[in-house]
Amino acid sequence: MAGGEGIRLGAPMEGHEGKIDTVAATEIQGRPVAMTAGKGGVVRVWDLTP
Repeated sequence: MAGGEGIRLGAPMEGHEGKIDTVAATEIQGRPVAMTAGKGGVVRVWDLTP
């Protein structure tokens, strides 16, 4: 969004130290997931199933 403003949709997901560089969303075995990567070289996979 222009100006760096947005709307928070839920609680922050904790697990990275520092900023997140990359976010991708897909399905793995039919389950929705998000993958994030940060400056620390860590990649995390988040289960988005409600």
